[in-house]
Amino acid sequence: MKKLLGIVVLGLLWGNFVVADTGVEKGFKASDLFKPEYILENYGKNILVKPYLFGLGVGMGTATYFGELFKNNSNIFCMPDKMRPSADDYFAMFKTKYFKLAETGPLSEDTTTAGVLIFALEDTFPCKK
Repeated sequence: MKKLLGIVVLGLLWGNFVVADTGVEKGFKASDLFKPEYILENYGKNILVKPYLFGLGVGMGTATYFGELFKNNSNIFCMPDKMRPSADDYFAMFKTKYFKLAETGPLSEDTTTAGVLIFALEDTFPCKK
């Protein structure tokens, strides 16, 4: 009886995953996340975009923290200690920087999401020289 109940429960869970609308369209490739234009167009649509951008921001902040910890003094940006930006905060900075860069002309095909975000963080949280 426990086995049957377990199978039924797993079946119901699996059914929820299959039916769930993830917002990930057919033909999506993970490498699409590297393209700034894809991030701008799909931030609220594809469930993978928000955590990807948030993870990039947190990772960059962590790298900066370790630079300070080891007295490396080669930080690209200097975020205040108590600041904990959300995914939406990172997106707002990213979007502002993207359009500022686009004012000078089309961005190169080599421009990555991470590249735009790091420049956005540098503009938002400059280090005192």
